[in-house]
Amino acid sequence: MALPVSIPNTFANATASIPLANLDANFVTIYNAVNGIGNGSEALANVNATGGLIGGTRINPRVVAASGTSGNLTIAGDTTDLYKAEGLTGGITFLQPSGTPVDGQKLTIRLEDNGTARSITWTTSAGAFRAVGVNLPTTTVATKITYVGCIYNATDSFWDVVANITQA
Repeated sequence: MALPVSIPNTFANATASIPLANLDANFVTIYNAVNGIGNGSEALANVNATGGLIGGTRINPRVVAASGTSGNLTIAGDTTDLYKAEGLTGGITFLQPSGTPVDGQKLTIRLEDNGTARSITWTTSAGAFRAVGVNLPTTTVATKITYVGCIYNATDSFWDVVANITQA
């Protein structure tokens, strides 16, 4: 994909197409400086996940609702940023997410039962979930929302769970 670049008042408003993969720190610094973004030395601002565009475009998370309210749940890692398992009617087991995640990819899981606490089981083999500095939640708290934050660790092939918080 090419990234259109306009450099106003320089080179007679030239426009060039640069493959997104070829953007380097020097280009980012020059682009930001010319366009008055920050002090010109900051990282490229607002790269849109769907179009790779520079500008004030918000990046919308890919939100997926659980396919079931009990039993085995598989998160599609290639298409999910926020996975909502809400209205749980029974215990759940998170299986290894599908897809091909990339190093540093983020995944947030939002859990809520239907008014009765429900058990949560996690697959903890390679490719699945691993607690890092926190505990994996093993049950919901009736009527309360729980968030679980994960980051994919490509070196070890785990979704590292680095956050776990339940509504007070």
